[in-house]
Amino acid sequence: MFFPRVSARRVPPFRVLPGERRGALLAGIDPGSSRGLEFGPLTSPLVGRQEGAIEYVDHATSEELREKYASDPNVDVAAIVAVDHVLESGRLPASIPMAAYGYVIACHVFEHLPDPLGWLTEIATRLEPGGRLCLAVPDKRFTFDRLREPTRLAEWVEALLEHRCRPSPRSVFDAAMLSVSLPLAVTWSRPASRAELRPQGEGQAGWALGLARQAADEYFDVHCSIFTPASCLTLLAETAELGLHPFALAGFGDTPRGSFEFFLQLLLAKEQPGPARARAFREAAESAHAGSPYDRLAG
Repeated sequence: MFFPRVSARRVPPFRVLPGERRGALLAGIDPGSSRGLEFGPLTSPLVGRQEGAIEYVDHATSEELREKYASDPNVDVAAIVAVDHVLESGRLPASIPMAAYGYVIACHVFEHLPDPLGWLTEIATRLEPGGRLCLAVPDKRFTFDRLREPTRLAEWVEALLEHRCRPSPRSVFDAAMLSVSLPLAVTWSRPASRAELRPQGEGQAGWALGLARQAADEYFDVHCSIFTPASCLTLLAETAELGLHPFALAGFGDTPRGSFEFFLQLLLAKEQPGPARARAFREAAESAHAGSPYDRLAG
């Protein structure tokens, strides 16, 4: 599949309207003429097998996933897709061939990664030249991460240098202490109530500390990276400048009104110098909207 070269010039954000999620993620991609890889589809893959050559990746086999969700009323275990590739200690298995895919999809995966930069490097090895990585990422302002601080560059660098394969005790402690019960996207239409902004760890620091201690040896599935659209784009700019990933920005869809996620499409562009790639990320970050007028208000 042919992908036009993305230059270092500004990549303007595109407006994503309700119901256009798939179009935002797959802009410029024809699943019928390109081999794809999708992470964590569970029961709702963005691209179905009937549409083209698509393979599914998850942390467990289909049988293990059915057992995991057997008592979850929100998951139709009969609809869980057949998993083609199972991660090995969080890393891509050898069964996923090198330089074989025109596109990779990861919806609500990026924020869970213990080592985002290591993962981006792995993804780059599996993409064809000019291949694309399509991401849907939660905007912390409209989720249970509302009170958590956006991730900083030092945290990503530390995770990379440690070759981190599980969420850190710090991430587990932070999630346990500061997650809130805010309904998704509600603050587009009204202020959050004080109860909705009450941290779940309030008065339970000992419980959160116990989880953090266990996290040294156990895997706790939490959000390891916390983003707004601007903070995510800035991190990608900073790490591009440092040569820590080989991607350029091909598309950015800001968080739509009434939603809680934003969209990125990254182009594998090893031939472009890091500073040139970084400029497009920074310009997109500057274009990101300020969010809802209710973002900082409590009723």
